[in-house]
Amino acid sequence: MTRPFNAVRFTPLLLLALVVPLRTASAHPRLLHAAPAIGDRIAVVPRQVSLTFSEAVTVGLCRLTLLDAVQRPVALDSLRAAPGDAKTVTAKILSVLRPGRYTVKWQAGGADGHPVRGEYSFVVQTVPSSLTKPETQPPQPDFEARLAATGVRSSTRVATR
Repeated sequence: MTRPFNAVRFTPLLLLALVVPLRTASAHPRLLHAAPAIGDRIAVVPRQVSLTFSEAVTVGLCRLTLLDAVQRPVALDSLRAAPGDAKTVTAKILSVLRPGRYTVKWQAGGADGHPVRGEYSFVVQTVPSSLTKPETQPPQPDFEARLAATGVRSSTRVATR
């Protein structure tokens, strides 16, 4: 004799089967904070990129790329965990950023090892003062003044000697 299907008995098991995979899938790191900030327009050129995630990340599973407005890579130092914070990774920017839009492409891996990827942009609005002012050499005394300092009064006299 076969028993009829009892939906009430299996409903809790069915709900549990649906909820557990969803909870596991959401256990990947999510980007919570970025510096420079997502979509920010900044007047001060940043010296590093810093990303903070919702959970601890494994630096070996993380990647970070900074691209300029024409999608050329900007030189970065190696990615490191922030001291005392397993949720934050940083990379120093090794190049001078000129005004324009920059894109940060990232990949992070948490405890489950599954990589999560994303990207965002920010805009640098000003030129660093070191780029706006040409490097100036201290004024050099003219040739005649240098000769006078040596006791010679005229460059023609040096030439005739």
